[in-house]
Amino acid sequence: MKLKTPSLLFIFTLLASFIAQSQIQIGNWREHLSYRKGVAVCKAESKIYCAAYPSLFTFDVSDRSIQKLSKVEGLSDLEINVVKYSETYKTVIIGYNNGNLDLVVNNQIINVPDVRRSLIQGDKAINEILIAGKIAYLSTGFGVLALDIERQEIKETYLLGSGGTYVQTNESCIKDDTIYVAAKDGIYYGDLNSNLVDFKNWIKMSGVPDGNYNTIVNFNGDLVTNFRKEGAWQQDTLYVYQNNAWATKAMGINYQHDNVQDLNVSSANELMISYDYHGEIINTSYTSKSLIYQYGSEYNGIQPSEIIADGNDYWIADKYLALVHRIANYLHEVYVPSGPEFSNAWGMDYSGGTLWMGTGTLTPNMKYSFLNRGIAKLQDEVWTNYYGGSAFDSLRDIHAVAVHPDDPNHVFAASYGGGVLEFKDGQRVAIYNETNSEVQSHPAFPFRPIGGLSFDSYKNLWCANSGPVTNPLLVFDSEGKWHKYNLNGIQNSGETALKKIIVDNNNNKWIAAYLKGLIVFNEQNTLDDTDDDQFILLNSGENTGNLPSNEIHDMAQDLDGKMWIGTASGLVVFNSTTSVFEQGQMTAEKIIIEVDGEASYLLGDEVINVIEIDAGNQKWIGTQGSGVYLFSADMQTQIHHFNTLNSPLLDNNIIDIEINEKTGEVYFSTEKGLVSFMGTANDNDIYDGPLYAYPNPVPPNYTGIIGIKGLVNNAEVKITDISGNVIYETIATGGTATWNGFSLNGKKAQSGVYIVHASNSDGSDTQITKILFLN
Repeated sequence: MKLKTPSLLFIFTLLASFIAQSQIQIGNWREHLSYRKGVAVCKAESKIYCAAYPSLFTFDVSDRSIQKLSKVEGLSDLEINVVKYSETYKTVIIGYNNGNLDLVVNNQIINVPDVRRSLIQGDKAINEILIAGKIAYLSTGFGVLALDIERQEIKETYLLGSGGTYVQTNESCIKDDTIYVAAKDGIYYGDLNSNLVDFKNWIKMSGVPDGNYNTIVNFNGDLVTNFRKEGAWQQDTLYVYQNNAWATKAMGINYQHDNVQDLNVSSANELMISYDYHGEIINTSYTSKSLIYQYGSEYNGIQPSEIIADGNDYWIADKYLALVHRIANYLHEVYVPSGPEFSNAWGMDYSGGTLWMGTGTLTPNMKYSFLNRGIAKLQDEVWTNYYGGSAFDSLRDIHAVAVHPDDPNHVFAASYGGGVLEFKDGQRVAIYNETNSEVQSHPAFPFRPIGGLSFDSYKNLWCANSGPVTNPLLVFDSEGKWHKYNLNGIQNSGETALKKIIVDNNNNKWIAAYLKGLIVFNEQNTLDDTDDDQFILLNSGENTGNLPSNEIHDMAQDLDGKMWIGTASGLVVFNSTTSVFEQGQMTAEKIIIEVDGEASYLLGDEVINVIEIDAGNQKWIGTQGSGVYLFSADMQTQIHHFNTLNSPLLDNNIIDIEINEKTGEVYFSTEKGLVSFMGTANDNDIYDGPLYAYPNPVPPNYTGIIGIKGLVNNAEVKITDISGNVIYETIATGGTATWNGFSLNGKKAQSGVYIVHASNSDGSDTQITKILFLN
């Protein structure tokens, strides 16, 4: 009997399935945004589009699938205000807070950046969109725009103010041949058959008080609008224009003065009102058809932003529950894509396959924001959010986290004001402050700002205690005991803020002291023996560090032992730290590179927020306004420069960078959210799987990068054809090598099998795998 050999394609398919279905391609991005804040909703054929600030997702009513739509998938921007659908032109129109505009046509995203790029000063936000045939009227922060949907271009601009001045417009509607606009200072109208580009053809209506009108609709031949009383709560007034006169009108169950978020009219001629904490469906007699005050017994608190009708069903964009399908009075379905609870992404730590993230925010000079948003965890591709309640009520601005080396579900978090949180297995263990630890409070009021956290190799947690305190450096040892150090007065008066803290390979603690420089400390022997403690302050003095600025933002030690320092005036390095405690021996140096034949300093005087070293000793540098850079191990080659214009990066102000060293995925936190990029460097000491290539098989017309993972760190890699001819060779970055699919002579690899040969420098450790090309 003859045994059949499985096909090579089957073997490769089986291996690819075995590896990891969640593996993303090298060079690809992922977003990790909050999708809870629903601000607008529309229906486009079988899909419901929900603008969930700052981005968007869709729900397909036919197959009940959810699809996220963000910068990673091709949207041009963040902070969506409005989304509308033109059924005639099968076009979804997306309006952004900065005036940007995207059109989704046949699953293609077309950007119309005219407003965003314009020289208009002030508010450019697209607040609402009215579809009228081939024209979409855009209510913006300065006037009304007419968008030609068919031609996908701005046709005209209407400035309503006296003399053609800017006026914030909030929404428009059409009655007969007249367009009515709810604006910041009143209600305007203009004849659609006139030249509306001429400001003299716009008239401000009388009969209603001057002030802000945030929404307006044509309901059964009447104009209905809402007057928003500035600086007041529950003082809104609904006005109706009937018989050529404006009048206030009680409607429904008379929530007349509740804050109104939005008015909409259904095809069945129903008025749908979104109030702050409830909604209502009004019939043509202005009586209530249905009151929406909860989404069934499970969801008592509701915050509708917009309600639309779909036959007898209603779809609601809710500020906390994203998208709600209202089927009947007590029958609702809620759709919230997985993600962090809030958009704010701050300090992170990655360990044991788990990413932890703080969501509090601090200004560059370490001033607090009093945000109470807890911490978030990404584990096994699922986000879990912990905030609120007794565990977090007293903890504002959690801006840094440190995962225990032995347990990815045991984390410590730094609150700028509340002390140190210990959190394990989803439960609060303790909040450490002056009552139960060495954490110190401000002498005048109960405020315990913790600037940074870091574990040493002995699993002791080191904490930087900011403010006018006597003992700014604390440690919570592995036995659960607290210790304190006063650093001999280096930082014990005034409002000096201690920022990040790291522990280097020699067990030295490096602490960024805002506007004072770098404090370096070593306890030498036991934690309780302070007689032989060593400490030094490095600053901008010529003989005391030569730092370019005393404003230090981050520190990182690379795989060669060099210490990199990010300052408000550029990037520097201490090439050796062995003499750190010897006065006058430490000199920070800038990196000199050659540009167009001339020497210059790498990154110049850029504000460096964060530095992270990957498994290939490459340096990821996050800046305060220029995005993020990746440099080679020797810092002489710029590999990447990502910003908001050339990548899905959400903001050019990078708060923190973390790396999953098992896969090489790099996470970037910003005030606008979190994204990640699949890099090329992973640590093979951490990765314990097989050697493999991906994608494998390589599909026809594939133009991306092919990753080869599971290599010996920094292995020499040669790729040959089936006959043994070398067509490509490279050196792995950490445990990963990459190949663009071209041979050394620049030709694309043809269909067939290619062999990957890898070995360490002396050839004692060799590995082999295969790649199948399908062209």
